[in-house]
Amino acid sequence: MPSKLYNTLTIAQLKKMFDIANIKSIGDDFYIGDLYYKEKTDLPFFNNVPTRIDGYVGLFCVSGNLTLSADLKEYHVTRNTFSVITPGNIVRMVDNAPKDGCHLIAVVMSSKYMAKLRFDMNSIFNHSISPVEYPTIQLNRMEVVLAMRYYSLMKRVIDSNRPFVSESIMALCSSLVFEVAGSWRGRQQEILKSVKDQKGRNSVIYDRFIKLVAKYHVLDRSVQFYADKLCITTKYLAKVVKGASGKTPSYWIDSYVILEAQNLLRYSRDTIKQIVYKLNFTNQSVFQKFFKAHTGMTPLEYRKK
Repeated sequence: MPSKLYNTLTIAQLKKMFDIANIKSIGDDFYIGDLYYKEKTDLPFFNNVPTRIDGYVGLFCVSGNLTLSADLKEYHVTRNTFSVITPGNIVRMVDNAPKDGCHLIAVVMSSKYMAKLRFDMNSIFNHSISPVEYPTIQLNRMEVVLAMRYYSLMKRVIDSNRPFVSESIMALCSSLVFEVAGSWRGRQQEILKSVKDQKGRNSVIYDRFIKLVAKYHVLDRSVQFYADKLCITTKYLAKVVKGASGKTPSYWIDSYVILEAQNLLRYSRDTIKQIVYKLNFTNQSVFQKFFKAHTGMTPLEYRKK
């Protein structure tokens, strides 16, 4: 069965890690605020820790720059970049990126809150250019002005303490989602051309491979398993993956397993023996050798770090 082992960070837990002075919220299901990387933060993905968030996060870069890793793909975030993190994404800020002074505006909502907005994501996003697969875009001047107006209006509505604040924010969120969808759809040809120029026809196989790895890496770590799923030979899969990413299929499979293991070691209370079982290793010794070969530490050393 598909992998679902990653410990997720709920948006209620995420909220506690923000500077409370910077947050405007409606309960734990919706909040907005400013994030400054130069400040000390407990936000795990700001500390280069792979994190899966159980909710939707929109990040607008006001100033500075950083490198965002989403599902092992890296995206450069600069002034006026808008990024979307969706449930299931494994995200982190790459530690070698120049983040000092980076100012981000965050709009965060739970999956439950998003469901209440009553729109069909599949109908408004062309699947090939959705934020799930292409999580960052550069906003133009008009889009930046509009985004800042939404942010300012949401803060004012929350601060007003008037009746129907929750309903007003929900209406604004619905409008904002459609604006975001419009921005992504407006980049359709640009994104598709970029993908075609970079990878060509083999990008379809590569993208399907990465999705399969994200789904099944706990079940099976063999390249043959994924080649069979794609109905191609292991040799051809290796050629396609190497050509598209510069890495081997085994690299991507192992990377997902290591991220899974690191998350369980850091956030769960499972014993190492239980983690070995969850990750489908034959025994603790095999897991320890695998983990140390990729991280330079034993699982116990990583947990105590």
